[in-house]
Amino acid sequence: MRCSVATYKQIAEYAWWECQEKIHHPCWIADVKARHGLTTRLAHNRQRADRRAVPCPSTKVVAIEAALRHYGMI
Repeated sequence: MRCSVATYKQIAEYAWWECQEKIHHPCWIADVKARHGLTTRLAHNRQRADRRAVPCPSTKVVAIEAALRHYGMI
């Protein structure tokens, strides 16, 4: 089922079931979404506005992007 907005849990589950990549930090998903221009504001608990404390590792980017494509977000 495709939808315009998927939850972080749905994205992480898709990445696991389709790509066997475990998404340990929700901020990894936020990082990939920001790279594609899908975020509109900063999180209230973000420590620094200019960089991420835990950026997404390059090995997980492909799985997260696949999940975002599956849900029609990119």
